[in-house]
Amino acid sequence: MQAILTVLLPLFIVILVGFVASYSDRFARAESSINALVFNVALPALLFMAVLDGTPLDSFPAQYPFLIILTLVATSLILFGFIFFAGKRTARVAAQVAMGGAYGNVVYFAIPIAMGLFGPIAGVTVGIGQMVHNLLYMIFYPVVVSVLPDGNRVSFWQITKKAVLFNPVAMSIVLGLAYGYSGLPMPTLVADPLNLLGQIATPGALFCIGLTFRQSFRAFTSGSVKTLDLTVSVIGKLVLLPLITIFVVRVVFPGMSEVWASSMILMAAMPTSTTAYLASVEYDDDANLLAATVVATSLCSVITIPIFLLML
Repeated sequence: MQAILTVLLPLFIVILVGFVASYSDRFARAESSINALVFNVALPALLFMAVLDGTPLDSFPAQYPFLIILTLVATSLILFGFIFFAGKRTARVAAQVAMGGAYGNVVYFAIPIAMGLFGPIAGVTVGIGQMVHNLLYMIFYPVVVSVLPDGNRVSFWQITKKAVLFNPVAMSIVLGLAYGYSGLPMPTLVADPLNLLGQIATPGALFCIGLTFRQSFRAFTSGSVKTLDLTVSVIGKLVLLPLITIFVVRVVFPGMSEVWASSMILMAAMPTSTTAYLASVEYDDDANLLAATVVATSLCSVITIPIFLLML
């Protein structure tokens, strides 16, 4: 437990620093620029070099992405069905609950924790998981809500480019794997700058999470969120999804190596992604439920993440 807290507490402190900084106009105005630096430069550099430190696909379990899809889809369908039939909500609200209860903050939260616990290879295992999350929720969520009543048509090609094909994190992993398997040496003049940029990724990503909390918190306190919807989303994200994932990787498909299985459980235990809120802003009439879910799951994850890490 002490080792887990040693890794986690500094991360949450950096998030808190980012939240406090968000009350400064200077940092509030720079939020999008800081986020762009982290997502488009620092994280890709970190993951590219992590792949080169030990290309992990020699032990890649072929079922890994499919099991992630299975657990995410199962959780989303359970949450959708419960809130739609038992809660008697509209299909659009049920879709928001389903996404908020499954789409985790993998790229900004899980990658720093995983690499702190398991080393560089975990950056790649979680990075691949992040691509699967994006495939499901940045592509299929807009498609699903577009066919609901009052939904707006979306360009499948445009959202696929944004979510997967030209996603900097995904591209860095693919390029790193290709370069690693090529056998070519990495020149020091290239490796050193990439390592320096990669060092920005962890603190920068966590700082960005803190910066986004203020905007989410404003929506959270608007008073328009129904307690049942929020409760189901939070329980789904922090309890149901991790438990389903543990059952799948430990009982149903127990053959995966430990770093892959643990990475999958860790991803499932993450709070709701701020990208889910941004997607709701873009495709829904009211994004306050997702904003509330981001805030609530992030706060509650201080307790739940250590519990599930003890189960690894």
